[in-house]
Amino acid sequence: MRPMATPQRILITGVSSGLGFALVKALLARGAQVAGVARRPEGLSKLTALAPERFLAIEADVSRPAELAKAVSAAASRWNGLDAVVANAGIGIPATVDTMRMEDVRRVFDTNVCAAIETLLLALPHVRKSDAPLLAATTSLAGWRAGPGAAPYCASKAALSAFLDSLRAELHHEGIRVLDIAPGFVKSEMTARNAFAMPFLMETDAAAQKMASAILRRKSHVSFPWPMTSLAWLVRRLPDGVYDVLARRIAARLRRAGSLGVLKQD
Repeated sequence: MRPMATPQRILITGVSSGLGFALVKALLARGAQVAGVARRPEGLSKLTALAPERFLAIEADVSRPAELAKAVSAAASRWNGLDAVVANAGIGIPATVDTMRMEDVRRVFDTNVCAAIETLLLALPHVRKSDAPLLAATTSLAGWRAGPGAAPYCASKAALSAFLDSLRAELHHEGIRVLDIAPGFVKSEMTARNAFAMPFLMETDAAAQKMASAILRRKSHVSFPWPMTSLAWLVRRLPDGVYDVLARRIAARLRRAGSLGVLKQD
């Protein structure tokens, strides 16, 4: 087993806003060298201004394999290797079974599952050479047990979490840590458009600090905020029949409120 060390050269996807943007800020504040991947240049410019000598801006779409491969290669070249990678890019498209479109389902899985897995696999050869190797991905408490109105998102996060479990077992003998980051509701552009109540909604910077600490400590799991984690833990352990009754009631309440599987209108 390798000795405990702190990752310093870190690649993060999905950094244009929200948790990814805040995570880069948190890691830069702790002295890390960070390569950030995003589709939109605005967020990248703001991050570059914070620490131009320690931040590498990479404009790329993670759902396009060629662009993603170039991004990982550019990051490894700039920092002469990688200690850690965080597959953070993700999207959510609320929908019910009656409004769901397969093109949206494919978009969610292409970004949240396929692109995340490809990010980890592309970075693995570089991470293997590090003294502080870490593969991490942002999943969600929504993947612990799915609720109504967001089936593709919940399913994609559950799939990614399961992939991390397998990876963790396979890479343990090499001393490579695999981190599953499972947030609850966190303030972001994505959650700002949710048309339903979000219990225990967490401030973005506070969530990013928890993520940064887990990455630098090379943990295997982190979830937050703790009240939502506790609730999700309990719900995951309910008998199937009991949970089905509760989920049906939640779906009925959201349907009456007109917020089942919909987003706020701008």
